[in-house]
Amino acid sequence: MSLFKTREWWRTHCGENEAFDNHSLLVTPLFGPDIHNVIIVGSHNGYLRIYKPSSKWIEEGKTLTGYKPTDLILESSLEKPIIDLNVGKFVSGSQNLHLAVLSPSNLIVYNVSMIGNAADEEDRCVLNIAYEHNLKRLGATLTVGPFGGVQGRDFLCVQCLDGTLLFYEQETFTFSYNLTNYLLPTPLIYVAKNDAFVTLNSGWVFECYRYQHIAEFDKNKEKQPSELGKSLYPDWKYNLGEAVMDVKIATLSSVELAIVVLGERSLYCLKDDCSLKYTKRFDYAALCFHVYVVEPDGVLMVMTVTETNTLMVYEGTTLRWTAQLPFAPVAVNRGNFQHLEGVIVLLSDEGSLEGCFLGTEPSLFVAPPVSCTKDFNYETAESDVAKYRKMLQKSAASDSSLTNATAESEIGISVWISPHLEPCPFDEELAVETEKHSMCRVSVELIPYAPLRQVQVSFEVHDPLIVRADYHEIANLCDRHLAQSVIHMGDKAVPASLETVVTVTYENSFGAIRVLQRKAQVPVRLVAKLCPPESGSSFSITVKSDEPIVSLSQLFPEFIGEEATLGRNNNAIGLQYLYTGTVVSIASGTSSNRYRLQSEDSLAVGPVGRQLIARLNGYYSRKQCNCVTSQVQLQILNAHIDVHFASRQEVRRIKYTGGPRSAGNAAEKYREKNGLQL
Repeated sequence: MSLFKTREWWRTHCGENEAFDNHSLLVTPLFGPDIHNVIIVGSHNGYLRIYKPSSKWIEEGKTLTGYKPTDLILESSLEKPIIDLNVGKFVSGSQNLHLAVLSPSNLIVYNVSMIGNAADEEDRCVLNIAYEHNLKRLGATLTVGPFGGVQGRDFLCVQCLDGTLLFYEQETFTFSYNLTNYLLPTPLIYVAKNDAFVTLNSGWVFECYRYQHIAEFDKNKEKQPSELGKSLYPDWKYNLGEAVMDVKIATLSSVELAIVVLGERSLYCLKDDCSLKYTKRFDYAALCFHVYVVEPDGVLMVMTVTETNTLMVYEGTTLRWTAQLPFAPVAVNRGNFQHLEGVIVLLSDEGSLEGCFLGTEPSLFVAPPVSCTKDFNYETAESDVAKYRKMLQKSAASDSSLTNATAESEIGISVWISPHLEPCPFDEELAVETEKHSMCRVSVELIPYAPLRQVQVSFEVHDPLIVRADYHEIANLCDRHLAQSVIHMGDKAVPASLETVVTVTYENSFGAIRVLQRKAQVPVRLVAKLCPPESGSSFSITVKSDEPIVSLSQLFPEFIGEEATLGRNNNAIGLQYLYTGTVVSIASGTSSNRYRLQSEDSLAVGPVGRQLIARLNGYYSRKQCNCVTSQVQLQILNAHIDVHFASRQEVRRIKYTGGPRSAGNAAEKYREKNGLQL
């Protein structure tokens, strides 16, 4: 909505319970340029009205006289719906302007004459029929112009509902032409410079046909019956790609003109040779538009009316002014009247007719000066800021908990990963000698407690694990829904973690976006198998617990029954990674509440250690475990961090210098020095 509003200059209402559209308004100098413009309005109920606004300022520009009954100089009932209006030199032997009125069944040309002095404020008009054409088909739009390049005369073209063009040379019917690729009536304009017609076909393609070619094509059909069924090929085409609401033509200079097209979401300005001059993409829906040229510079101006009753004035693609309109018009025009030029004329679909102009009213409100007499206490202000910051943090925390509680009451989410492995058809080359390449299924059950929209379910695992079909989307969720996928290994490496994160996002009935997460563990048997424990490994960590030792067969029940050698007294087991062969040994203490994990590969201990801690916490239903590492293990971890940092530095050097990666770079030298292999 604009901050400014149009200023009313003249306003009236056309009849009662009548209907109008964008072809019902015409602003033109019907009685010659000396009498300025008049407003011609034709309704679908068959009433023709001509207005001559005489509003002017009184009392030194403070008030306006507005509408007077004498401004209506003609009101006549034609008894047939008026669907289009136009003015031109339509009568043979006369250079006066005549009014052409199109109804669905006929085309009538009227002679409108003024009674009395043209300068009199109480003028009246007389309407006389010059001639009439009965249409062979139902008419839709009317286009006029000097077809064929004639001088001092205007011809008429009626576009019918079935796509037939009926051409009339004033009182005489000449020929007809059927448009191809035609479904509904579209805007049809005549370009006098090229003597051509421009229209839009049903494929949203702008087409141009020269009048001479249309006339010759009709004559050829009469002479050669074999030409029947063929169509005329257009002189040029331009694919707009959207429906067209209206088309206007503006003469910029003696050698340049512009074809302005109003689409549903765009404004196009074309030259007469089909080349695009510019285009403007709208972020609103346009209702109607009007173009005019500012003389003597030949600047093209475009006025568009939006669905929010806003008038937008463009110079090219630049928005020069915007103003709020009093109602939603179906037609907009611009005219020069007796006491004011450049008046914007608006017509609504119910008959509200207004002449307005762009202007602003000064605001009488003046903000009072700010009082700065009170001294500012910085210490008090600092304490107040700290207090309010704590209040905001507390409020944000409560809002977060409230949001989570609300989301939990809107949908139920259950994640289940099957402990049973299946043969994996993907990446079969990863199969090892003793084990087949396997996968496990993961299922997410969604139970909505209220209708939800745009529900999205995503799965996330850590490399080298891979999840197939990691994204599911449900447009509307009103009943139970099950989203499934499979997880398997994608490379011969040690996984960083066996955790699977399921994220569910949705939009509730109030438009609020919610995000919920659930976590689950991939079965250990997917990546490792039971094996005899090893002793004397180079890397080890210790897990302490405040509770008594739990048997390893209870912590890892999925391996019970497999042919493997457990340690003595079942207090030690080994887990061997299927794809790397690395063994991680787990031993429980005999006299202390400790578990020892050891392996030759420090990275392999992480996933098994996290599994052990998670299972201990689940067994005791509370967290009681702590992980202890030695100084040597921390040195190994720091060495890996240094190697990673050196590798990143080398990548950065190669990226910005473009040099090849040599065998003696810093990262490799560091690894050789510390005996590390990544």
